[in-house]
Amino acid sequence: MMDIKGNINIKGQRMKVSSMISESYVYETSDMTSHVVSVNMTDGGIVSLKIDGCEDSSYRKEVMESHSVDVYVEKLHKRLAGAYESLSDYYFRMHAQSEKTWKEIDIKNQIINLRCEKYEEKPFELEKPLFSEIESDLREDAEAEDIFDQNEIDKYVASHVEDSYNYRLSKWGNLKKYHSYVQSVIAKGINERNKKLFETKKNDLQAIIDGDPTYICKKIKEIEHTLNLPYSADIEYVYSPDSGHLEIEMESPLNITIPQKKICVSDSGELQIVKTTPKEDLINQSRSIISSIFYIVWSLWNISTKIQSITIKDWQIKNQIGICWFTFERSYFEKLDPSKSDIIELCKNVKHVFDLKEMSLSPMRYQLFTYAIKEGKYDDSTLLKFANAANKVEKKTISQNDVENPIIEAKKTTTSINDLDYGYNLSIKPNFDDSFANWCYKLIEYDECSLSMFIKEFGWSLDRAKDFMGKLLYLHFVGGKDDEGKRKVLIRTEAELEYKLSWVYYNESWKH
Repeated sequence: MMDIKGNINIKGQRMKVSSMISESYVYETSDMTSHVVSVNMTDGGIVSLKIDGCEDSSYRKEVMESHSVDVYVEKLHKRLAGAYESLSDYYFRMHAQSEKTWKEIDIKNQIINLRCEKYEEKPFELEKPLFSEIESDLREDAEAEDIFDQNEIDKYVASHVEDSYNYRLSKWGNLKKYHSYVQSVIAKGINERNKKLFETKKNDLQAIIDGDPTYICKKIKEIEHTLNLPYSADIEYVYSPDSGHLEIEMESPLNITIPQKKICVSDSGELQIVKTTPKEDLINQSRSIISSIFYIVWSLWNISTKIQSITIKDWQIKNQIGICWFTFERSYFEKLDPSKSDIIELCKNVKHVFDLKEMSLSPMRYQLFTYAIKEGKYDDSTLLKFANAANKVEKKTISQNDVENPIIEAKKTTTSINDLDYGYNLSIKPNFDDSFANWCYKLIEYDECSLSMFIKEFGWSLDRAKDFMGKLLYLHFVGGKDDEGKRKVLIRTEAELEYKLSWVYYNESWKH
């Protein structure tokens, strides 16, 4: 059978912790009046207090001295901690939300055990009329007719009981028939719907086993709308029905925007929000990229049991700069529980190619990347060291079971000059003059940069700022944009700068 090809585009969604959370309660002050106390906490853990909507209430001191707010501050700390843990799961442990990989025998057993539910008609609950009940009712009717003599009452009952019974029996019979008719109509509709659902479910399960190429192509397209990634990614795929091999090439940013705050426990046991270190940011970016790749793979296995192997090649720039490469076997993933799988341990057990330098994935030039893939594995001696560092970063501070209401929300951004995509072409070598190198020396002084910075601080025009940024991107001197459109400066020392500038200059005339 012929190979099938296709492509999908995953639209990433950045998430953040809500900027403000609050708890309210009613407090009775010494003058026997009740007041609504609102305890507010920012995403940085800063607490503020309002009483009846006012920050400077005359009751503030009394409320604070009562320590009634303490329990609500603690509750907010737990909610905030839960939010940061949920955010961490979204960015760095996304693979853990995947379904287990199905085995073919499991799908066959599901088909065998599949049952078409049938509607159970409700019984008619109105009891059949009884002679004794009718006689009792007729005796009451007789008294209502001013008949009090017992013999006369007996005669009245005897003369009416048969007609009354037949009348009630007829009414009861009609109600029973109508109830039976209504139940049959309901049963027919529900049973027809259940049969369709049964057939659809059965056919869907069988399709997973059969693995028709058209079906697989359709299902791969569907995950475009179901995968939740923190960054956008373009994915191309080729599926070989004869071998059951799915080959994927994707482009994802090496420097992605990640949370730069985390929850930790102070020496006194209090929860605190702290800024992550540059080293932690590097580790977290790599964890996020690797976890997302495993998340994509786990999402693909259950499309069909015919998919026996998957290869993923992740580029920063297609066919120029590689990030990582993995090849996976279904038989290995069938043994795993994604919710309990350590992502770095998984890397050790599958064929992989990536270069870890300074605790992060380092871009690999095309020649090295393709050569390492051809060899089947890139010898990386820093994986264990990275695993130890990543495990320390990933350590949880609070159990999710203790959190009532994790609060994360999609990031909202406003468009600025830094957010606009100016279409930088990273495949064509720019023209480098001496002034570019000289400005790069100045750039080392900054941790981050943006077009706005070049315009405001360097006094450049927008065109010159765009040209300079394009050259920085071409040489990988700066990383990807953050939420504010700023880019991290990746060159840290003059020695590193001069070494990398030697790639594009053939003399040292640019040295200052």
